[in-house]
Amino acid sequence: MPTVAADNIGGAFEATKFLLELGHKRIGVIVGRKTLDSMAGRVEGYRRALASMDAAFDPTLIVDGLDVGVQGGSQAAQKLLALTSPPTAIIAMNNLLVLGALNTIREKSLQVPRDISIIGWDDFDAASHLRMPLTVVDQPAGVMATMAAEHLLRLMSGETANQPLEILLRCSLIVRESCSRPS
Repeated sequence: MPTVAADNIGGAFEATKFLLELGHKRIGVIVGRKTLDSMAGRVEGYRRALASMDAAFDPTLIVDGLDVGVQGGSQAAQKLLALTSPPTAIIAMNNLLVLGALNTIREKSLQVPRDISIIGWDDFDAASHLRMPLTVVDQPAGVMATMAAEHLLRLMSGETANQPLEILLRCSLIVRESCSRPS
């Protein structure tokens, strides 16, 4: 079946590389349901960025919240922050996971970005209006939906010639105030 998708690998690569270039060496990743293709791609992008910058990979820094919601993000952030050597930055792989992580960071009396930097996924409406405007990986959801609908209409009308099987759209990193150099 033809698909229209965001480049999850590329988006996570860009976010991870950005944090590495700021000087972060321990970057935690919060996923929800690691077995989802989108989450697996995002973890792969993270791993590729670490490798490209000769940074060490530590599997304990990838935590599966076991669900893609706020509670999963909160529980995963608690695990990351309880590590003997906790991360100095976190990438939460969807917008609900990041809200849960932010709740836990606040409960631990940590400040973003002074104590910990954080990047979310999807540029949801409130991201730029939070107390600390959130840096995010933005996937072009509107463009994806439009292209998928157009593709479906062409298929339904019998236009199948020269139709690509997969259309992969680039994600972009929107840098705001939630990231800084580690202290």
